[in-house]
Amino acid sequence: MATIKDVAREAGVSISTVSHALSGKRPISEPTRRRVLEAVERLGYRPNWNARSLASRSTRVLGLVVADISNPFYPTAARGVEDVAIQHDYSLIICSTDGDERREREYIDVLEARQVDGIVYMAGLAANRRLAELVARGGIPVVAADEQLRDLDLPGVFLMNERAGEMVADHLVALGHRRLGFIGGPRHLPTVGERLAGFVAGTASHGLPVADECVIYADNRAEGGQVAAAVLTALDRPPTAVFVANDMMALGVLEHCRSSGLAVPGDLSVVGVDDLPVARLVGLTTIHQPMYEIGATAARLLFEILESGGHPAPVRVQPELVVRSSTGPPLDRISDLEARAQLAVR
Repeated sequence: MATIKDVAREAGVSISTVSHALSGKRPISEPTRRRVLEAVERLGYRPNWNARSLASRSTRVLGLVVADISNPFYPTAARGVEDVAIQHDYSLIICSTDGDERREREYIDVLEARQVDGIVYMAGLAANRRLAELVARGGIPVVAADEQLRDLDLPGVFLMNERAGEMVADHLVALGHRRLGFIGGPRHLPTVGERLAGFVAGTASHGLPVADECVIYADNRAEGGQVAAAVLTALDRPPTAVFVANDMMALGVLEHCRSSGLAVPGDLSVVGVDDLPVARLVGLTTIHQPMYEIGATAARLLFEILESGGHPAPVRVQPELVVRSSTGPPLDRISDLEARAQLAVR
């Protein structure tokens, strides 16, 4: 196995020059750097990361904790974290908790034992006890993204969720909807409470309350959205429009409507959150989140902490409503508009 001495000899430079070329911590000329990298490639040299971590007190590894890697939101955000990590010559360990506290505890144990330099946290539990212990010890910096945990003062990147709810309410009321519903993920998640609060405030500003029976919680997956939609559409007075707290559940709502013969948007208008790529394919009106940039920004905040310390201020992401074909006037409103148009013709 080639050593750093072999690379130095092959490239005709000192060992320290090889080290600087690989770490990027000190400037060297571009021809020299290229000569070192070519020697590394020819010899198949691989740095001894364990030795480097002992010398620098850094493993050059980050942890990323997500709620559910099968939700397309997280892989896109993870790519943003990973790309920034690679720019800093770091690797990334991704842990998907599936909303299970025991699983999350075990993953955090692994990340702490692995001595990662920092963690980007994009999950949420009813009680983040293990994460709280880690933060209290202060050895590994943690940056939050997406979920702003109420009991932990973490720097992070967060959508303006209440504003998003208000925007959805304004859109649906402007279309003529008066009976409105909400489908949230697990009720302990801060994002769910904030989106509902904004939605309720938005409808209230138009003099329209959201009935308790029209608010239901599910599991953030498409199947949960299907079950929740079945409950709402079976009400004696079902809502004519529903705000769904993420796109995956919204897809489940659309599937329920398709299988039940309900027209979208005629019988039920549907709005989601995230703007997943599939949302464009199915015509889902949704709140756009810059998923990649949220992950990348969270990683940049983490490197800011690693490089200079401090506690960066939270980054607030402005929501954007993307209107597609899943929202429109309710049937009674359509009938009223058609009647008026016929009268105008006469």
